[in-house]
Amino acid sequence: MGEYVQADEIVAVIETDKVNVDIRSTDSGVIKKYYANEGDTVAVDANFFEIDTDAKGSAASTSQQPKKEEAPKVYLSDIINIIINRKKRKLK
Repeated sequence: MGEYVQADEIVAVIETDKVNVDIRSTDSGVIKKYYANEGDTVAVDANFFEIDTDAKGSAASTSQQPKKEEAPKVYLSDIINIIINRKKRKLK
């Protein structure tokens, strides 16, 4: 408890005989309470933890999180220009 998590960060893993399921945080914030402990049986669709979305993480906890890199944006007009330029080079 008291741990700052980012949205979509894995908070826990539920293990069964057949599959492991990641439990992810839906929001960024500080975990206030866990509703289950290691070894407990958890019902399907049960609340697993409570998160305070208004809380801010410390500088240490937020700096440890890797930054999500945004994929480069490619526009259709750029692709068309590349194709046209390749065709022009082949014609020369």
